[in-house]
Amino acid sequence: MNFFLDNCLSLHLARMVAALKHGVHEIRHIRDDPRFNHDTDDLVWMPSLAEDGMGWIVISGDADIIDTPHQRATLLKCRLMFFCMDKHWMATKIDDQAWKLLKVWPEIERHARNPEPSLHVVRTGSGNRLEVEVISQGYRARGGRFRAYPRLVLIPIPSRPCRPLADLRSLLG
Repeated sequence: MNFFLDNCLSLHLARMVAALKHGVHEIRHIRDDPRFNHDTDDLVWMPSLAEDGMGWIVISGDADIIDTPHQRATLLKCRLMFFCMDKHWMATKIDDQAWKLLKVWPEIERHARNPEPSLHVVRTGSGNRLEVEVISQGYRARGGRFRAYPRLVLIPIPSRPCRPLADLRSLLG
């Protein structure tokens, strides 16, 4: 499997996981990819990863990618598998990020084996609790509430009107 970590996650974290998974997975940070600069816009690197045919699995610290409609639309159009750390991640010390990423990595690998593109949120919670949740396809409004269903599939209950179903189908391809 090929994993790509964006600039919202530490280069050192990416290299740590790459060293541990050497020979098993390709793990690349945006700064280690010659096609991109550290400040390359999300709307540029997402289509580029989708077009190169390597089946990249993106891990990001930027929860706004799935919360911002135009970024989410680009992500869905690119049909990338996407894992996003929750909002608490960026407030976590780098030492804690390191052990939490290693602890949740087997769960990320398990979800990544599914060949279908999907969106996931890695919930860091309090203490040692970590989980990967699959976000159902559809419109997620900023500030929307989620109702949990079995198997960690979340269905959005938007705080503002949803896009018409036809618009969603066109975004999903």
